[in-house]
Amino acid sequence: GFIPMLVRLLSGAAGRLTLGDLFFGLYGLWMGIAMVAVHGPSRIPFAGISIVEAVGGYLAGRVMIQSVTDYRTFFRYFLVTLGLLAPLAVFENLTGRMLLSEALNPLFHTHPKVLLRSAEDYRMGLVRAQGVVEHSILWGVFCSVAIANAWYLYRDTLGKSLVLTAFATAMTFTSLSSGPLLSAALQFGMIGWGKVTR
Repeated sequence: GFIPMLVRLLSGAAGRLTLGDLFFGLYGLWMGIAMVAVHGPSRIPFAGISIVEAVGGYLAGRVMIQSVTDYRTFFRYFLVTLGLLAPLAVFENLTGRMLLSEALNPLFHTHPKVLLRSAEDYRMGLVRAQGVVEHSILWGVFCSVAIANAWYLYRDTLGKSLVLTAFATAMTFTSLSSGPLLSAALQFGMIGWGKVTR
């Protein structure tokens, strides 16, 4: 999807180019040059995929979310996705097994369970969930994206806002990883700051 999204952006189909577009493109270019300069030409494939992942994520948001309605729709689907993955993450916390990965592994290459090799992989008697991604930290960061968004998208209905924010926080907690939990704490701090300062 990287090339079609880049073409859409450059053609003006996603609105006019902005300074942010320029700076993010330059960031991707600089990242690739720096990787090759420091690690040599053998890292060109890694530099290329790093650029695609970083700039591609930016392009996905920039090209596909063009209005408030697009934004709301995206996060509604995002929360539904978390709801579908929640039982699998809790099961993984309790057993260490990644059911979806196990089921799909005969058909596709899936990410293996990277933890369960030492006592550090268990926290509070639970296994760190990795969900559908490469590592528990990435899973927690993925889930944490929904916290403040759930709070603000549904702030007109306090009950719904509280329930969805608590759900997103619980999903972040399944990673049992300090980075995503710090992300959650910062989001709660910003929500509190917004309330205090209006």
